[in-house]
Amino acid sequence: MFCPVNIPISMHIKHATVEKPVIVLSMKLNLALIREVMAQIPPQKKCRL
Repeated sequence: MFCPVNIPISMHIKHATVEKPVIVLSMKLNLALIREVMAQIPPQKKCRL
């Protein structure tokens, strides 16, 4: 399941060293392409949580 949600994020890095660096990942998704692909996937049974 894919649920795009805008989440405001703020962070403060207190400790980062050469030995223990902080790695941040950012992804920009093409929502139009994701919608197109998802439209081609047949619906499935909903699972119970």
